[in-house]
Amino acid sequence: MVNICFIGVFPGIAVIASSSLPDLVVTGITAPDSASTQHQITVSMTVQNQGLGDAYYSGNWWDKVYLSTDNLLDSSDTWLTWDAHSHLAPGDNYTNNFTFTIPSVAAGDYYLLFRTDWGYYSPGSSESYLYESNENNNMLSKLITIYYSVDVSVTLQGGGRPDEGWVVPLTVKFFTPGSDVLTAPPLYTFNLITAKIDGFAVAEAKRIVPGIYDISAATTHCLTNVKKGVVITGSVAVNLGTLLEGNADDSNAINITDFGILAASYGKSSGDSGYNAQADFDRSGSINITDFGLLAANYGKSAPIVVP
Repeated sequence: MVNICFIGVFPGIAVIASSSLPDLVVTGITAPDSASTQHQITVSMTVQNQGLGDAYYSGNWWDKVYLSTDNLLDSSDTWLTWDAHSHLAPGDNYTNNFTFTIPSVAAGDYYLLFRTDWGYYSPGSSESYLYESNENNNMLSKLITIYYSVDVSVTLQGGGRPDEGWVVPLTVKFFTPGSDVLTAPPLYTFNLITAKIDGFAVAEAKRIVPGIYDISAATTHCLTNVKKGVVITGSVAVNLGTLLEGNADDSNAINITDFGILAASYGKSSGDSGYNAQADFDRSGSINITDFGLLAANYGKSAPIVVP
């Protein structure tokens, strides 16, 4: 129980010695410096009872995280997540770990507000559940920059492609609409590494200014794809179609030169003398009939490949 010492009684008023009360303090927080809208982040907050009395409530007090345009908590702030606690002995502490999604807000600088001993019912409630020796040290804030990002996904050819073959370098470029994506200077260039997610190779291009773009994607021994007139008003997912294999010399045209590179390495496996990874189109570690089939299916094609 809370150790309360009454040192004086007046009509209708009980005076409580502050030395006997708990004092919940947010002593530490962790959070990223920046994040993208519609993407998850993980944060933590550590709370310690720095008072001399037990922090005890028959229900729960609430630890909450808010998103704010300033470092002051009020009813305009967005409630992101919470956890509940009911007891903390003097000197003890606990750490909350939270994972949540950044909401769709305008890009810019914000604050994450970490508040302990807070009301449950409304995000802007000023209700404090515990009597504390100090009611002014229940919150810490962290500046965070929120930006827009584009999750770029592509399909990679090769039915026998191993999972590790979906982890590839992917160059993603953003252009002024109507630009020649093979020769024009891009507005943004991202050299990314993909991950396999739900049958696609996916990577994130960060900090994109809202606008309309032609977006290209390319990886080794594939033709460059482009999607035109992509409107960016916030974080968004953009599929750039299937990257066509067979471009062994990375010339953005699949022709007899590529066939020659394949033929010279045909039948070789990774580690063999003469193995050329540029002809291992499905990244299986062996250059075989599958790679020949991919080149043959795309023979005569050239970039850019426009995807709808």
